[in-house]
Amino acid sequence: MNQTMPSCDGTPVAQEARSHTPSFLGDSVFNKSLTVVLPVYNGESRLRKSVNEILELASELTSKFGVLIIDDGSNDATNEVA
Repeated sequence: MNQTMPSCDGTPVAQEARSHTPSFLGDSVFNKSLTVVLPVYNGESRLRKSVNEILELASELTSKFGVLIIDDGSNDATNEVA
């Protein structure tokens, strides 16, 4: 059975989708967009993994998201990885 519950703005949200959302975010997160700003300095070795983890979490919260990577003058290949 696919039950729906109203979000803060009254839009129905499927109970099964709601169960994957951290309770502190509430129902309204499904109607929002998300932009993560990620400042990076010499992050070549960890950037790809970090961005993948951010994308995975963001996709569980909303379908409208993006990641903005700011290279803060790195001396390594951060810019190429980004």
